[in-house]
Amino acid sequence: MMINKRIFLLYNFKEGLFIKKIIGLIAFSVLIFASLNSIAHASSIITDIQIKGNQHIKDSKIKKIIKSKVGKGFSETKIKEDMQAIYDIGCFSTIKVLRENTEGGMILIFEVKENKEITQIEFKGGEDNISKVKKLITFKKGQLWNFKKVKKSKEKILKFYQEKGFFAVSVDISQNGLGENKCKAIINIKPGRKFFISEVKIEGNKILNRQSIMEELQIKKNGLFIPDQLNKGIKRVRNIYGEKGYIYARIKHDLEVNREKNRVKVIINIEENILVRVGEIKLKRDNISSKERILKHTFLLKKGDIFNTKKIQESWRRLYNLGFFEKVEIKPVPTSSPAIIDLVVEVKEIERKGELILGVGYSANSGWGGNIQISKDNLWGEGKKIGIDWNFGEKRSSYDMDYLDRWWQDTSNSVRINLYNKLHTYEDYEKGEMGGRLILGFPAGKYTQFFLNFKNDNVKITKTGNSLPEGLEEGVKLRRILGLMLQKDTRVRDEVFNSYKGSYTSFSLEKSGDFLGGDIKFVSYGAEWRGYFRKGSLWKFPILACRLQGKLGENLPYTEKFSMGGQESLRGYKYGEFEGDKLLLGNLELRIPVGKDFTFLLFVDSGRMWDRDLKFFKTGWGLGLKVKSPLGLIRMDYGIGEDNRGRFYFGIGEGF
Repeated sequence: MMINKRIFLLYNFKEGLFIKKIIGLIAFSVLIFASLNSIAHASSIITDIQIKGNQHIKDSKIKKIIKSKVGKGFSETKIKEDMQAIYDIGCFSTIKVLRENTEGGMILIFEVKENKEITQIEFKGGEDNISKVKKLITFKKGQLWNFKKVKKSKEKILKFYQEKGFFAVSVDISQNGLGENKCKAIINIKPGRKFFISEVKIEGNKILNRQSIMEELQIKKNGLFIPDQLNKGIKRVRNIYGEKGYIYARIKHDLEVNREKNRVKVIINIEENILVRVGEIKLKRDNISSKERILKHTFLLKKGDIFNTKKIQESWRRLYNLGFFEKVEIKPVPTSSPAIIDLVVEVKEIERKGELILGVGYSANSGWGGNIQISKDNLWGEGKKIGIDWNFGEKRSSYDMDYLDRWWQDTSNSVRINLYNKLHTYEDYEKGEMGGRLILGFPAGKYTQFFLNFKNDNVKITKTGNSLPEGLEEGVKLRRILGLMLQKDTRVRDEVFNSYKGSYTSFSLEKSGDFLGGDIKFVSYGAEWRGYFRKGSLWKFPILACRLQGKLGENLPYTEKFSMGGQESLRGYKYGEFEGDKLLLGNLELRIPVGKDFTFLLFVDSGRMWDRDLKFFKTGWGLGLKVKSPLGLIRMDYGIGEDNRGRFYFGIGEGF
């Protein structure tokens, strides 16, 4: 026991001393580590970024594209990305990165060496087309040698010659030094000879016959061989197979070139593979608002249908154009059977519970006025819409309630009910309209709808001045109108909801009186066409939008005459400045996107109006801005008429 006790005491004594030393060592280590870590952390923070070696390319351009920023920590991954980004400018031959540690932090230094400046451009070969080739090159004298522009120029020149049938053309763009930091760009073109198609051989086709394939290829024996034309033709053939359900079809082409005879034999090999049908179609949404009802009435394919790529594209267009979703994606999902493919439709709803729009404005003919709109689209997730619109001002007052069911009783037919009470004040009289309208819509084709509408209201004219316009009587009249409209709409909208492709066409007829009863009798006809054109499908390209409109009336009373002037028709003039019983109107807009939510536009409007023996032909022009906001699409236009007087317009909605 004594021995154990001594040992214990001895051990206990040494353990206490050891612990004290360990604690002291740990405390010292922690202090040193904290100090070193603080220094290391401070030295890893970027306090300055310097660019050295550049003369033509500004510091700001380089700093804008790099991810390393002052005040942020140093990252080797970011440095590698920065070097690649600087290199991708295309104007530098070497790039180095240095870092200088200071007490306050790190100075990051990008050392670059610029390519030589182009002072001369020399062309060799292709003399017959030099003037056209000069317009194709993307670089010019005074600029730095840029490998990206050189590559793009080469591609454009190659395509130019190949489209002329010079299949074997070669293009080389090089540089020769002209002393320090100067060079000459040499464009060497060897067109070779034109090649013609000796034969088109098609193998492996059973579903499509040779004639159908040749019509899509758009090439023929003894015709010029143009590679790009062949590639586009093969793409069209592949699309036809996709529309017929053969989405696994493989189309290859081979060329047998006889350079001595300048002939090319085109061999098209087709593996049609199996026919594919649609399996399950599922709606995947980011919330529980939208219901399967929407998919049922917009998607053109059903379970068991032959897979059709064109119908899938059209289904996407119909879903997106509803305006409920900011994103629509249709994804094919393979199943255990290669002959069956499921489809998952992923949608992301536009985040809005409803819309409340407040507006105020002034115009010379209507004075000060305001507008309050309350609406809710995709009501209950069933594609229905309800809205109330109140317009008020010095010379107008109106209430408008609207309800739309796009798929009435779960069918393809639509129902729209509109109730209104309107009052307009003019110089010598007031015009009131109170009643309602019922519109029934029926599908009449792939893009076409037929509308039947019935309007019943009372029109009240109250004299407020010395005399009424000729043809206008004081009192209340019953108006009943039966209308027919045929509408075809193939418009496609992009992610900013601009129509950029397709067209809209409508023909309408309205009849009042006779068998319908009422106190007002007339007939009117209308026709309208809108077209949209843009290079490619990217939102950043300008859009050319056109509208042509014509109206013709028979026995039109004063209250039913057509009007022209204002933001919706002829900009540069007062709202409804011109009236008559015949109208022709044309609008042309060049829409230039300046951001995802902003579109700048230039416009020209021209219109002609006939009223008995009077004729008016007027033109207006100007500029405008369309803004996509949480409240909807806002339009602001400034138009100038033939009197050189400018007018400002403010509106909400698409316009045309």
